Amino acid sequence: MLRFVARLGVVTLIAIAMSVALTVGLATLFGFTPDHVTLIIAATCPLVISLTLGGYLQRQSDRLRLLNDDLREAHARLSYLARHDGLTGVLNHAGFYAAVDDVRRQGGALLLADADHFKQLNDHHGHAAGDRALQALARSMAAAAGPDALLGRVGGEEFAIYLPANSAEEAAAIAERVRLAVAETAVALPAGAQTRLTVSVGGATDDPALPFAETFRRADACLYEAKRAGRNRAILPVAA
Repeated sequence: MLRFVARLGVVTLIAIAMSVALTVGLATLFGFTPDHVTLIIAATCPLVISLTLGGYLQRQSDRLRLLNDDLREAHARLSYLARHDGLTGVLNHAGFYAAVDDVRRQGGALLLADADHFKQLNDHHGHAAGDRALQALARSMAAAAGPDALLGRVGGEEFAIYLPANSAEEAAAIAERVRLAVAETAVALPAGAQTRLTVSVGGATDDPALPFAETFRRADACLYEAKRAGRNRAILPVAA
């Protein structure tokens, strides 16, 4: 704003000087001396025009800046929505894979967590209760997994957690922490009732030299093993 005012002032002074010089020059050319009123008009006209035009340009500049700000916010919002799940706020399938690609060069571990008997919750209490349950699950898992973990919703009630630079033992401890956190989370139901869910967790260490699909396959196999073993448990091999 100050820069614009300074530039406008310089341009206005130049315009006034040129207008007065032109008036004096023309008067001299035609053989008469301009009076004070003529000189004042010569100075005032460019001043009025400059201020009017400057005000208009400033308003247009402000408008353009606001539009650019809105455009940047819309772009950031679209970028966020393209990578995040609209219900839970965690990464969606594509966003999770993209985020993992950015960090897996250092290795780590993958956890897959699936809500136990989730269909029964939807069938007995409705999809609104199911949505609240998924949101509660996401919050509990995010808090238990820690700030460095990448959490994504990769299926209807299936979540993936990538733990950068974590060993199998560290991943196993986090998996158990996630399982316990979910089991302790109350989910609100219609008419003021509450229920609790559990998750089955499978995991595998990630070797960045191998395709991530292979890590996902091994973690998925452990997840199904946890379900077959009675659910509400975490199974991770000690070694990849």
